[in-house]
Amino acid sequence: MLALAGNDIQCLSKEFLLPALEILNLANNPLYEYCDEVGQLNVHTLLELSSIKSKEIPPLTGCYSRLKRFVFQHKKKVQFPEWIYNLKKLEHLELDHCDLHSISSEIGRLKNLKILSLLDNNLTQLPDEICDCTALENLILSNNMLSSLPRFLIYLKNLRQVEIKDNFFERFPSLFVQKPDLQWNLKDNPLLQELGVN
Repeated sequence: MLALAGNDIQCLSKEFLLPALEILNLANNPLYEYCDEVGQLNVHTLLELSSIKSKEIPPLTGCYSRLKRFVFQHKKKVQFPEWIYNLKKLEHLELDHCDLHSISSEIGRLKNLKILSLLDNNLTQLPDEICDCTALENLILSNNMLSSLPRFLIYLKNLRQVEIKDNFFERFPSLFVQKPDLQWNLKDNPLLQELGVN
């Protein structure tokens, strides 16, 4: 485990290419530069790259077959790393505070994804392909601009929790009616304000 959050690391150098690296936390570092061999970075359990300042993160191809959790939270615009959809073993993905207006249909490629957090973005809809994430258990969508959910979410047998507080739902999503065992949070939506619940 290598935890170096909140420093002044400006370059992800070849010294980070450790063969047994399980957890790498480089949050809140500038990271303006990357060594030529950066694609060989091989992290197994958790890679945390929140609030770095680089405009673009090159593909970390060494993580494609191993990485289980990726945390990428940004309050400032950083070019979205589309290569995350190549992370075959990914189980936990946090893309909070990223100013995302849409999610690519490529999200459906993450077949092992169990937890997806898209908290505090500007999403108005989700792609239907999110329903291809058949292992999904927890979907966090609070603080967005959503007014509907993909109807095929009903077929995700493992889905146990959906958080959509502070969105723009004006009626109950059918998902919540058809899956009575589902835990959900609708707080701060126009629907509940009308009913006087909030």
